[in-house]
Amino acid sequence: MEPVSSGASVLAFVLMGIKSARLLHQALQAIRDGPRHVSQVATDVLRLQSVLKQLSRCHAASHDDDMVLKSQIRSCVGDLDDFARIVLALQVAPADKPHVVLWKSIKASLGENDLEKMRVVVANHISALSIRLNILQRYGSPDPALHVPRG
Repeated sequence: MEPVSSGASVLAFVLMGIKSARLLHQALQAIRDGPRHVSQVATDVLRLQSVLKQLSRCHAASHDDDMVLKSQIRSCVGDLDDFARIVLALQVAPADKPHVVLWKSIKASLGENDLEKMRVVVANHISALSIRLNILQRYGSPDPALHVPRG
Protein backbone atom coordinates (compact mmCIF):
# COMPACT_ATOMS: atom_id res chain seq x y z
CA MET A 1 0.00 0.00 0.00
CA GLU A 2 1.13 3.50 -0.65
CA PRO A 3 1.81 5.59 2.44
CA VAL A 4 -0.73 8.17 3.61
CA SER A 5 0.55 11.32 5.25
CA SER A 6 -0.23 11.87 8.90
CA GLY A 7 -2.21 14.98 7.91
CA ALA A 8 -4.61 12.97 5.78
CA SER A 9 -8.26 12.82 6.74
CA VAL A 10 -9.74 10.04 8.84
CA LEU A 11 -11.74 8.97 5.79
CA ALA A 12 -8.53 8.52 3.77
CA PHE A 13 -7.20 6.16 6.44
CA VAL A 14 -10.50 4.27 6.56
CA LEU A 15 -10.46 3.81 2.78
CA MET A 16 -6.86 2.59 2.95
CA GLY A 17 -7.97 0.12 5.64
CA ILE A 18 -10.78 -1.19 3.45
CA LYS A 19 -8.37 -1.63 0.54
CA SER A 20 -5.80 -3.38 2.76
CA ALA A 21 -8.44 -5.68 4.25
CA ARG A 22 -9.69 -6.60 0.78
CA LEU A 23 -6.13 -7.38 -0.39
CA LEU A 24 -5.41 -9.53 2.67
CA HIS A 25 -8.71 -11.39 2.36
CA GLN A 26 -8.07 -12.17 -1.30
CA ALA A 27 -4.59 -13.42 -0.46
CA LEU A 28 -5.97 -15.66 2.30
CA GLN A 29 -8.72 -16.99 0.05
CA ALA A 30 -6.08 -18.00 -2.52
CA ILE A 31 -4.40 -20.37 -0.05
CA ARG A 32 -5.82 -23.81 -0.74
CA ASP A 33 -5.49 -26.70 1.70
CA GLY A 34 -3.85 -24.47 4.29
CA PRO A 35 -4.18 -24.75 8.04
CA ARG A 36 -7.65 -24.16 9.48
CA HIS A 37 -6.39 -20.88 10.92
CA VAL A 38 -6.29 -19.48 7.38
CA SER A 39 -10.08 -19.57 7.04
CA GLN A 40 -10.51 -18.18 10.56
CA VAL A 41 -8.22 -15.22 9.77
CA ALA A 42 -10.04 -14.68 6.44
CA THR A 43 -13.39 -14.54 8.27
CA ASP A 44 -12.02 -12.08 10.82
CA VAL A 45 -10.58 -9.90 8.07
CA LEU A 46 -14.05 -9.77 6.46
CA ARG A 47 -15.50 -8.67 9.80
CA LEU A 48 -12.84 -5.96 10.09
CA GLN A 49 -13.58 -4.82 6.55
CA SER A 50 -17.26 -4.53 7.50
CA VAL A 51 -16.44 -2.33 10.50
CA LEU A 52 -14.23 -0.14 8.31
CA LYS A 53 -17.03 0.22 5.74
CA GLN A 54 -19.41 1.26 8.52
CA LEU A 55 -16.86 3.85 9.65
CA SER A 56 -16.60 5.17 6.10
CA ARG A 57 -20.37 5.82 6.12
CA CYS A 58 -20.45 7.33 9.61
CA HIS A 59 -20.67 11.12 9.38
CA ALA A 60 -19.23 11.63 12.87
CA ALA A 61 -16.14 9.62 11.88
CA SER A 62 -15.20 12.24 9.32
CA HIS A 63 -13.95 14.66 12.02
CA ASP A 64 -10.31 15.16 11.15
CA ASP A 65 -9.57 16.11 14.75
CA ASP A 66 -10.34 12.58 16.00
CA MET A 67 -6.72 11.64 16.60
CA VAL A 68 -7.64 8.48 18.53
CA LEU A 69 -9.59 7.05 15.59
CA LYS A 70 -6.91 8.14 13.12
CA SER A 71 -4.23 6.44 15.22
CA GLN A 72 -6.28 3.24 15.55
CA ILE A 73 -6.89 3.06 11.82
CA ARG A 74 -3.24 3.81 10.95
CA SER A 75 -2.19 0.95 13.21
CA CYS A 76 -4.81 -1.30 11.61
CA VAL A 77 -3.67 -0.44 8.06
CA GLY A 78 -0.03 -1.06 9.00
CA ASP A 79 -0.86 -4.47 10.46
CA LEU A 80 -3.02 -5.45 7.48
CA ASP A 81 -0.28 -4.46 5.04
CA ASP A 82 2.32 -6.45 7.00
CA PHE A 83 0.04 -9.49 7.11
CA ALA A 84 -0.71 -9.26 3.38
CA ARG A 85 3.04 -9.30 2.60
CA ILE A 86 3.48 -12.42 4.75
CA VAL A 87 0.52 -14.24 3.22
CA LEU A 88 1.42 -13.29 -0.36
CA ALA A 89 4.87 -14.80 0.20
CA LEU A 90 3.18 -18.14 0.99
CA GLN A 91 1.09 -18.23 -2.17
CA VAL A 92 1.94 -20.83 -4.78
CA ALA A 93 2.30 -19.57 -8.34
CA PRO A 94 1.21 -21.83 -11.22
CA ALA A 95 4.78 -21.78 -12.57
CA ASP A 96 6.33 -22.94 -9.27
CA LYS A 97 8.30 -26.18 -9.45
CA PRO A 98 7.07 -29.09 -7.26
CA HIS A 99 9.84 -28.62 -4.68
CA VAL A 100 8.91 -24.93 -4.36
CA VAL A 101 5.26 -25.89 -3.85
CA LEU A 102 6.30 -28.38 -1.17
CA TRP A 103 8.47 -25.77 0.58
CA LYS A 104 5.67 -23.20 0.55
CA SER A 105 3.19 -25.70 2.01
CA ILE A 106 5.72 -26.59 4.74
CA LYS A 107 6.14 -22.89 5.52
CA ALA A 108 2.35 -22.50 5.63
CA SER A 109 1.92 -25.40 8.05
CA LEU A 110 4.72 -24.12 10.26
CA GLY A 111 3.04 -20.72 10.29
CA GLU A 112 -0.01 -21.76 12.32
CA ASN A 113 1.23 -19.84 15.37
CA ASP A 114 1.79 -16.81 13.17
CA LEU A 115 -1.72 -17.17 11.77
CA GLU A 116 -3.15 -17.37 15.28
CA LYS A 117 -1.26 -14.21 16.26
CA MET A 118 -2.58 -12.55 13.09
CA ARG A 119 -6.13 -13.57 14.02
CA VAL A 120 -5.73 -12.11 17.51
CA VAL A 121 -4.39 -8.80 16.15
CA VAL A 122 -7.25 -8.55 13.64
CA ALA A 123 -9.77 -9.37 16.39
CA ASN A 124 -8.28 -6.62 18.56
CA HIS A 125 -8.66 -4.12 15.71
CA ILE A 126 -12.27 -5.24 15.24
CA SER A 127 -12.98 -4.65 18.94
CA ALA A 128 -11.24 -1.28 19.16
CA LEU A 129 -12.77 0.11 15.96
CA SER A 130 -16.22 -1.28 16.79
CA ILE A 131 -16.14 0.47 20.17
CA ARG A 132 -15.04 3.71 18.51
CA LEU A 133 -17.79 3.34 15.89
CA ASN A 134 -20.40 2.78 18.60
CA ILE A 135 -19.26 5.90 20.44
CA LEU A 136 -19.43 7.94 17.24
CA GLN A 137 -22.87 6.60 16.36
CA ARG A 138 -24.21 7.11 19.86
CA TYR A 139 -22.81 10.54 20.64
CA GLY A 140 -22.00 11.93 17.21
CA SER A 141 -18.75 13.32 18.59
CA PRO A 142 -15.24 11.91 18.51
CA ASP A 143 -14.96 12.33 22.27
CA PRO A 144 -17.82 11.14 24.54
CA ALA A 145 -16.54 13.55 27.22
CA LEU A 146 -17.64 16.39 24.95
CA HIS A 147 -21.21 15.09 24.83
CA VAL A 148 -23.71 17.08 26.83
CA PRO A 149 -26.75 14.99 27.80
CA ARG A 150 -30.04 16.26 26.37
CA GLY A 151 -33.06 16.88 28.47
